[in-house]
Amino acid sequence: MKSLLVVTAVLSFQNAYAAAALVQIDVGACFMEDGNGNEIVACAPGVTGCDSTYKIKQKVTTQSANGTLKFTCVVDNVPNDTGEAVIYNLANTGSVCTIRDPLTGDIRPADVWQQTVSPDGTSILFCQAHSL
Repeated sequence: MKSLLVVTAVLSFQNAYAAAALVQIDVGACFMEDGNGNEIVACAPGVTGCDSTYKIKQKVTTQSANGTLKFTCVVDNVPNDTGEAVIYNLANTGSVCTIRDPLTGDIRPADVWQQTVSPDGTSILFCQAHSL
């Protein structure tokens, strides 16, 4: 006599972040400070309404399966008249970096961030918002 084995699995997702990781490249704009403390806006290719002076060299937003967001934006030709690297972060500015959640569209504050503007004008902004 043959037996039939039936296995039933019940899947339950706790939140929207149970999906696979999501990566966005060169989408939108980056808001940052130049090396002299002035706010600038840099745009990804094809984005309108931004100052054309600052073009994003690379912008990547990733979202892991556990909901952690990581944002990196690299911009060239950013003014820096100090002759040295300038570093901005929460501790020395009191400002918060925010990241638009690519799944929900919500704005999430980063709990870790740093921007470095090199003497040659390359600015790298990194922000990370851990899962909710």
